[in-house]
Amino acid sequence: MGAVPTLGERVRHRRIDVFEAAVRDAVMEGPSGDAVLAAALDDLPRSRHLEVVVALGDAQGTHGPRALRAVLASPAADRDMRCAAVLALAKRCGHEASADLAAALSSRDAAVKQYAMLGLAYAADDRAFDAAFTRLRHLVRRQEAGPPTDLAFLSVQPPAVAAIFYLARHLDGAGGKRTVRLVSELRTQWDLLPARGRRWLAETWPECGPDGPAVPEVPAPEPRRLDAWIARDPLFGPAH
Repeated sequence: MGAVPTLGERVRHRRIDVFEAAVRDAVMEGPSGDAVLAAALDDLPRSRHLEVVVALGDAQGTHGPRALRAVLASPAADRDMRCAAVLALAKRCGHEASADLAAALSSRDAAVKQYAMLGLAYAADDRAFDAAFTRLRHLVRRQEAGPPTDLAFLSVQPPAVAAIFYLARHLDGAGGKRTVRLVSELRTQWDLLPARGRRWLAETWPECGPDGPAVPEVPAPEPRRLDAWIARDPLFGPAH
């Protein structure tokens, strides 16, 4: 009877079913499994990297964040790898990934921008507020749809809604500079917003609409409504 293969050996196994089961086990193993997944990115076939990157979003430990940041910094990483790395960092690092997400928002790739915006909406602090406001204006004026990517089907939110959500999380109350700026922009461009975006605003922040109170009197949306919205997005649920 041969020796039982280690978790690392199973992650590197040629059979896809063995590999996939080992990745799931690694997520459940905690820090030791996190280390195995991070190390596997150095020698696994490129065709298996994406599944490992996605799994690192659910793992726990100190190695995963470094590995995900290395993916974002690698010129060899393709679109889906970078999108997955952005979201994995948001899921497992929360506001500590704010700098990474803000940097990804300046990517030349529209898909990476989209997932960076989703990550910012989910977890980030307010350091990207101005960049996100510029992104929202671009999305609305260009009527930009979500870019094609193998990961796009996972999110239920239009890109503009993610930008509005992020901005709405970091407002300064009725009459505040940020609140007035965002409400004024939304009302000016109301008819250009995607239909799902207008429905979302009617449900989550009805005061900001054209029939709401005067702009200086519009309050920031209630945090519980925002939290309930992001909790419904399957993108941020467990992948394994």
